[in-house]
Amino acid sequence: MNRSDPGIPFTITPSDSVDFINTTRGIALGAVGTVVAVTRGTAASGRATVTIAPNVLAAGVIHPIVLMRINLTGTSATPIVGFY
Repeated sequence: MNRSDPGIPFTITPSDSVDFINTTRGIALGAVGTVVAVTRGTAASGRATVTIAPNVLAAGVIHPIVLMRINLTGTSATPIVGFY
């Protein structure tokens, strides 16, 4: 991700079943919290659910993370903005 062009922002609404229309190039958190995310890939080839602890991602910073979805269950960070 080019630091001068983080991409197009969109509001992320966590869901346990609905993937993003576009994968993220990055995410930013409004407040620190846990993020339960699904990585890019297909269910058969490499998609994984990961839990990111609250002390890993700082608030107010764009983190270069490629994701398909942020799950509602287990996610406490809000608001979350994605960039694609």
